[in-house]
Amino acid sequence: MKHFSAIILSLFVLTAAAFAQSSAFNYQGKLTESGAASNGTYLFQFKLYDAAGGGAQVGTTLNDISINVTDGTFSTELNFGSNAFTGGDRYIEISVKKTAGDQYTLLTPRQKVNSSPYATKALNAKGYVLEVSGYADSNGSIKLNQALSARRADAVIRYLVESHNIPLRRIVTPFGYGETNPVADNESKEGRAQNRRVEIKLLVNKGLTSPAPAMNPGTSGSGN
Repeated sequence: MKHFSAIILSLFVLTAAAFAQSSAFNYQGKLTESGAASNGTYLFQFKLYDAAGGGAQVGTTLNDISINVTDGTFSTELNFGSNAFTGGDRYIEISVKKTAGDQYTLLTPRQKVNSSPYATKALNAKGYVLEVSGYADSNGSIKLNQALSARRADAVIRYLVESHNIPLRRIVTPFGYGETNPVADNESKEGRAQNRRVEIKLLVNKGLTSPAPAMNPGTSGSGN
């Protein structure tokens, strides 16, 4: 019997889906099979819970998601619904199988979701601003994709302000870059999912975090 295991490689900041008040995020992980890095197409099942063990399921179950795994690495976009992330801890339970006729293998432990790494850093920093940029895949017109990417960026800003009390003055005006600067191939479903994203940069002004230089009143100004 083959043994599967998975770990989180990265979990990108929570973003909003294009046409609804639902929440989506890009999940990237690593899958091994009998101790070796997996390769090929697998079917995944994702569930969201409010505890590392037991607890209550949050949102919908995502079933039979076909994901290509290369050298053990996989990435996909997950959306558990508009009320899935309300500020409390969340954990993803993952199951996987090779073919539709197989039984799912439950992967343990559940993976904790940190949906706001930038918010946490920002609240602990001084003299910072957040730069929020939205992106889209290549489906649709250039004008439409620019608008969708801008809406994604706007949705993330609302989340940071409303859920994590980030002051608006700390956020640079958002910008939608449309389908430019892709991070994956738009020819595949998985690649398009990765390109539908929001990137956040935490910019810290070191001058604002350092003490002001000492001033000597006796040498300021000019004399006659």
